[in-house]
Amino acid sequence: MGANGPVISVILITPDHYQSLRKTIGHLRAQAIHDQMEIVIVAPAVESLEADERELQEFLQFRVVVVGAITSVGPAYAAGIRQASAPVVVLGEDHSFPEPGWPKPCSEHISNPGQPSGQWCGTRIPAA
Repeated sequence: MGANGPVISVILITPDHYQSLRKTIGHLRAQAIHDQMEIVIVAPAVESLEADERELQEFLQFRVVVVGAITSVGPAYAAGIRQASAPVVVLGEDHSFPEPGWPKPCSEHISNPGQPSGQWCGTRIPAA
């Protein structure tokens, strides 16, 4: 999307509270293009999530997708993907912490769609 919408949507799942996502959110906030990112949090309920909207407001946009009890990540990710609005969707995890600059190849490729990117969007994100 770019100018008006997010460049990247990051889907994050929590079976309970925002606190389990806080470290990953912190790493996403440290990205140079965080203000072009959409965060989609998939959770059982909004009331028990206790999201920190001050942190989330640093992104271009964020949304919470309510799915009830999460018994499997597949359907939860699918629900988040259906709500994502960026041309690139990333499936994030609460134990993977992106290094600075990982989304740059994605944003460059989106800015120049006719040009081959020559690499995958992003870099390897090690699990903790």
